[in-house]
Amino acid sequence: MAGGGAGAHLPGSRRESVATIGRRCGLPDPAHFSRVFHRRFGVSPHEFRNQ
Repeated sequence: MAGGGAGAHLPGSRRESVATIGRRCGLPDPAHFSRVFHRRFGVSPHEFRNQ
């Protein structure tokens, strides 16, 4: 499945938008990427970035 790592460990991910990271993971819809990320890690991409 695309987005298996959900972008959590992509280099430069602190500088890039959620949409850009999602596209790099094969999930072009930012809302879908956020849902997949939340299911996998239990927090939103924004919350993860601020940890």
